[in-house]
Amino acid sequence: MTTTTTLDDYTMAAFISGTLPEDERRAVLSTLLHDDDARQWLHMACEALAASKEEPEPVSGSWMYVTPRPPVRGVDRPASRYAPSPRGFS
Repeated sequence: MTTTTTLDDYTMAAFISGTLPEDERRAVLSTLLHDDDARQWLHMACEALAASKEEPEPVSGSWMYVTPRPPVRGVDRPASRYAPSPRGFS
């Protein structure tokens, strides 16, 4: 039996912060295992959280003399579909 739940902003935030009750956490995990859009949403929420916690670099005049970095080739790794592993495979 598969249990899925509708994820909203508050449920997702509680899931990420670890404050969601165990039964609701299991329902969210079940949804994430079977719903590609839900996994993508979780991925984007975690990226946004990480970006919000980054420390800004101090501003100084030395940046004018630094060679710019080349652009990143490619996008961030997409959220992957769940694929169960065979028994005994690690």
